Amino acid sequence: MYAVITGDIIASRSVEPNRWQPLLEKFLQENAEPAHEYAISRGDSFQIQVLASSCLEVAIQLSALLSAESGVGVRMGIGLGTTELSEKSISKKMSEAHIFSGKAFDMLKNDRLRIKTKNQEFDETLNVICSFIGILIKNWKPATAATIYHALKQNDLSQKALSALLQKHETSVSKALKRGGFHEITQAISLFKKMLETCSI
Repeated sequence: MYAVITGDIIASRSVEPNRWQPLLEKFLQENAEPAHEYAISRGDSFQIQVLASSCLEVAIQLSALLSAESGVGVRMGIGLGTTELSEKSISKKMSEAHIFSGKAFDMLKNDRLRIKTKNQEFDETLNVICSFIGILIKNWKPATAATIYHALKQNDLSQKALSALLQKHETSVSKALKRGGFHEITQAISLFKKMLETCSI
């Protein structure tokens, strides 16, 4: 199963585009499944198709990357469901996942993340979790966001190895992970994956 993420950059005009646009495009290129299933429109809006099992982690990684490197925030609606296999641009597709993604995005209001599927009970549970993750994201400082990003991206690294990668003292990395809610985020990702396996989506 695939998921489609629809998002936009918050207050994009307040930051020079060259500080976040190349990062966004590179991230979408590296994470789209299949590789061509992404698009950027109107400069600050985007869509990407990813594996359903990784969609929450991908969304959080993107938030962390942009916050760390450019200071901008991002809002994202995630839709899970059937997808359309065709040569059409992702922005022109009308599959279940694409429609749900658009609906989730339209329902964001003040939240940073929202999920939509055909299972209402699944959505209600996950969107409470997404609201809490959004609160964590809003409070990240760039250094904290950078630590969270690399910890998620290189999730097989020990804290000692992560500290060496970031060229920071291990105590500083530990504090940043705790401050950024890394433990809670990884728990949320694990719960999401378990629910995805056991619920009818």
